[in-house]
Amino acid sequence: MAVSAGRKSFGAFTALDGIALDILEGEFICFLGPSGCGKTTLLRCIAGLESMDSGRIVQGGIDITKLPPSVRDFGIVFQSYALFPNLSVHDNIAYGLVAQGQPRPMIVERVAELVALVGLRGQEAKYPAQLSGGQQQRVALARALAPMPGLLLLDEPLSALDAKVRTHLRRELRDVHRKVGLTTIMVTHDREEALTLADRIAVMNAGRFEQIGAPSEVYNEPATPFVADFIAAMNLYEATRIDNERIRCGSVELGVSRALPGASGPLTCGFKPEDASLAFEAAAGENVIPCQVMDIENLGSMMRVYLAAPLGTADVRIDVPLSGASVIPRRGERIFMRIPPESIRLYGPGG
Repeated sequence: MAVSAGRKSFGAFTALDGIALDILEGEFICFLGPSGCGKTTLLRCIAGLESMDSGRIVQGGIDITKLPPSVRDFGIVFQSYALFPNLSVHDNIAYGLVAQGQPRPMIVERVAELVALVGLRGQEAKYPAQLSGGQQQRVALARALAPMPGLLLLDEPLSALDAKVRTHLRRELRDVHRKVGLTTIMVTHDREEALTLADRIAVMNAGRFEQIGAPSEVYNEPATPFVADFIAAMNLYEATRIDNERIRCGSVELGVSRALPGASGPLTCGFKPEDASLAFEAAAGENVIPCQVMDIENLGSMMRVYLAAPLGTADVRIDVPLSGASVIPRRGERIFMRIPPESIRLYGPGG
């Protein structure tokens, strides 16, 4: 599938601004971004539920840009499930097959296969109101898969579920994709979902793709400050160049190991919360900064420490694993933070 030069506006608001993307057969790709970035609009354009103002959508070598949804080759799962309340689990899953006029024995066989695939054996006679949210989502997934579409579209399918069920269904969704091998596009604002499910992540912002790549690439090598903040939760600060190996950030000089972008101009420096280390005494070496502990959150397996540091106005966030931790800070304490030069990423005005 390919989307080229896709544009869509709603009045003065530009939802899609020259979107272009090639999706490989059998790939699981996530459109990731905040609310209002255009990811759901793009999914709806692919489904034919919205029409683009300009651009093309090609699936299987066929231009589907102007085709109505009824003749496009896709299955879709919405956040709200959209199950038929008056139909049983069996009949909900069979709905698309019945609409296609498939013979009864084939429908029964296909429904049984899908019920087993999504782990709902024994639930076929129940109605949606008798099912949990997680079970309803499985029915919606099975219904979308039943007609054997060439493309599966998922519109934030797990966001309405509680954390434990969401984590469990995430694994099941990944397993279903591996077994079926169906080209899948998922819209989500949850970076954890995208990182664990996707073959590739397309990070969207203001109607454009900021970065497209494998989860490890997008997380470890974010291309712009927006991606660094949204998917890697980096600490980001304004900086200026001192020379090819040093920058000034706030009132602190920092050594860097990466090439400085551009010849001149403002920079943004960033580092991940897990990359810095803490100590009660100043150690020898580069980038050791005195700080004050402003707040601490205990997250079970780790503590999240917020520090006032002379890097800028915003607090620094540091994630420290509790297992084997050598430093357990307290609110109000003076402490030293070290940022390894190789962990600092630098961005010029264009990213």
